Amino acid sequence: MLKVKEKEVDELFQNLYIQCVKIERMYAKKVNEYISTEFKKYDTFIDFYEKIIDNMNN
Repeated sequence: MLKVKEKEVDELFQNLYIQCVKIERMYAKKVNEYISTEFKKYDTFIDFYEKIIDNMNN
């Protein structure tokens, strides 16, 4: 059976958490960039959100 020290496991989970946070931030940045780019194509918030809802329903 594999023997792993508690400290090593803690370090592995800490590194995993850090990577997840980095991915989450990168994803959030991309979503914000997409929304700001797409929003410029519409005259109002309502038009923009109607388009989002239409896309979700299709």
